[in-house]
Amino acid sequence: NSQSFTTTLYYKASGQSSWTKIVDKTANQVYAWTVPTSFYALIPNSKTISCQFYADTYNGSTLVGTSNVVTATFTATGNPTINSFTLVDTNTTTTNLTGDSSKMVRYASNVKATVSASGQNSATISSIKVNGITASSGIVNFNGASTNSFQAVVTDSRGYTTSQTKTMTMISYVNLTLSATVVRNQPTDGNVKLSIKGNYFSGSFGSQTNSLTTQYRYKERTSSSWGSWTSITPTISGNTYSKTITLSGFDYTKVYDFQVRATDKVQTKSVIGLTVSKDRDRKSV
Repeated sequence: NSQSFTTTLYYKASGQSSWTKIVDKTANQVYAWTVPTSFYALIPNSKTISCQFYADTYNGSTLVGTSNVVTATFTATGNPTINSFTLVDTNTTTTNLTGDSSKMVRYASNVKATVSASGQNSATISSIKVNGITASSGIVNFNGASTNSFQAVVTDSRGYTTSQTKTMTMISYVNLTLSATVVRNQPTDGNVKLSIKGNYFSGSFGSQTNSLTTQYRYKERTSSSWGSWTSITPTISGNTYSKTITLSGFDYTKVYDFQVRATDKVQTKSVIGLTVSKDRDRKSV
């Protein structure tokens, strides 16, 4: 009678040295078995684990046979978890302008990304990257950030990944630029023409509105000291500015050196090496 026969099942997973009993003398021909969660700890760096099985068959209390050993492969699942992902501007200059460290100023803010993550089912975190840059100890800094979109990608020791994207409110600041030329009007009239132009963010950062200051100074080539900075009031159109002015009193028999600078609430740009020679020759930058 087949009902007098029972089966005892055993397993031994890869990395285990001894057999473990699954069930003792069951009369069931089909037995449901749940893979132990302890298997995860045996493969913290692998997605799969092999496991061997065999069965002892009894007639009553008498062992009548032992099966061949069979092997099955199980796959560990569970992507890593991103516990937190924060973005903050650490540049005090720009946070004073926006009034909010959760906002950023394009090209000027220093965005600090901080990611905390954990592995699932005995896996550990092998790497954290934000926008492709490795986050040492979960932190990466983007100085002068040009984008407000940041993607964190976490990889665990089994090679599973999880990603999360966050965006910051961004002030679309336009990088300040400056170009300048200086030239004599006529070879001997003592007048020079100074022209400036560039890009300028003509807008508000939130807490403060941007402002522009443009200045020049000069000296005779033979002098060791510069004159005082003199302001120029440029014409602003959208996010550009320009101005041409005529200056007098420049002896046509002498050479003069000029410097020009533009300053907004974020940065200063300078042009040096401008020369007014004894004739109409000029040098522009």
